[in-house]
Amino acid sequence: MPHNLATMKLMDPSKSYWAHFSNFAKRSEPRVPAFVPQGLRGAFSGLLSIIAPVGVHIRTTQIVGSFVLLNGLIAGLS
Repeated sequence: MPHNLATMKLMDPSKSYWAHFSNFAKRSEPRVPAFVPQGLRGAFSGLLSIIAPVGVHIRTTQIVGSFVLLNGLIAGLS
């Protein structure tokens, strides 16, 4: 999350970190479950964007895959 905010700040330095975080949280609103009350949806989307940002599954799979490939190559060469 801090890396995402820092990258967004570098891309658009005129916005504050809070504005970038608000935009980041708004993108998580469609993922908020329906049982969450309307008054808590904003807070829940902010929490969701911190705990499980959009794309976290894809990036985690990429990182794990690269470790599997590297460790497999190292084990195969030794």
